[in-house]
Amino acid sequence: MIFDIGFHKSVQFFVACSHLCSGPLFFLLFGSGRRTDTRERAAKAGVQLKAIQADLENYQLPAAEFDVVLCFHYLQRSLFAPTVAALKPGGALVVQTYTMEQLQFPRGPRRREHLLEPNELFRAFRRLRVAYYREVTRDERAIASLLAYKL
Repeated sequence: MIFDIGFHKSVQFFVACSHLCSGPLFFLLFGSGRRTDTRERAAKAGVQLKAIQADLENYQLPAAEFDVVLCFHYLQRSLFAPTVAALKPGGALVVQTYTMEQLQFPRGPRRREHLLEPNELFRAFRRLRVAYYREVTRDERAIASLLAYKL
């Protein structure tokens, strides 16, 4: 099962992710009702989505439930530990979000609580086996990327 924290509505994305897990693919989607069109498009592509509307501040993630957790351009530090707990042993965590360097550009998040400090992402998930980590600034985007596995 794949858990997408940042929510992607690209059907191509869902189809590509469906190859990561055997059997049906379920995404847990958090947010408003605007997800209906995405579910319909995914169904036409043969991808099953499970949608739950919830506030991530108050929702308790199930323990050892997910093969993959994805989080793109969303930062909620209080989810770091629960995200690790929600991964199955051997499960993968993929995170990409903005760093403080983003403040030098006109677009992107402006609030410091939505931006990572240098190496913060690496330190936050150091209990996992980090397979890939980088912080890069280019094309007016300053991002940190991490791929790690739960032991």
